[in-house]
Amino acid sequence: MPCLHFARNPEDGQPKPTDRLFKIRPLIDYFNNKMADNTYYPDKMLSLDESMVLWWGRLTFRQYIKNKRHKYGVKLYIVTEPDGTIINFAVYTGQLDDFGGKATLPT
Repeated sequence: MPCLHFARNPEDGQPKPTDRLFKIRPLIDYFNNKMADNTYYPDKMLSLDESMVLWWGRLTFRQYIKNKRHKYGVKLYIVTEPDGTIINFAVYTGQLDDFGGKATLPT
């Protein structure tokens, strides 16, 4: 698993990517595009949830929430159905990302 890559690392002399998720961005985009292209139509009852994925490693956008069971982690914004089917998701990477703390998902 530590050697699993979805994008190339920048070569010496190339500019460093500004996207904090550039290594997994192809995977996130692939999932969201497949769910958008799918012939599945969700019900009327949808939920926008903030979810925390446990993470103890070093990240600049790691969140700390004192009252949660998993105190350290990566925050996700997820659109789900009542049965738990994920329709769309986005990773919160801090104040510098497109969301800016707002719960809006890309279309």
